[in-house]
Amino acid sequence: MTIMEKVLALHEVDLFSHMDTEELSILAAIAEEDQYDAGEQVFKEHEATDSLNLILSGKVRVLRGGQEIFVAGPSDTIGALSLLDGQPWLFGAEVTETTEVLRIDRSTFLDVMADHTRITESILRTLVEKIRRLVDTPVSGPPQDS
Repeated sequence: MTIMEKVLALHEVDLFSHMDTEELSILAAIAEEDQYDAGEQVFKEHEATDSLNLILSGKVRVLRGGQEIFVAGPSDTIGALSLLDGQPWLFGAEVTETTEVLRIDRSTFLDVMADHTRITESILRTLVEKIRRLVDTPVSGPPQDS
């Protein structure tokens, strides 16, 4: 893939929604293409993860306790929060057919964030928006006495 093709693909990643083309091109430069064959595991449940995987083609079953939760396909990401916290993934991810991904490793990503504060600010803005949406969701209070 060219850098521009990677930029276009990364533009679809929710975590990167506030980034401009220049910022996305920096991420595109560290994103690597990878391929998994049917039956391969991208992540094991509760395994430490160290990368975001943007699915370019193919399908990945996301499992918890051996039960399928959903199937991720093109333009979906798995492991996105692993870029930020490095914690074990709560789900397993198994490829159901040959699948191509664009992978960004956590250690390289953290180096980029340290060197490019605009990227860090863009990600923080996205996360804050998500938190605000959660907080702004109406909550029904206790019943009122009449």
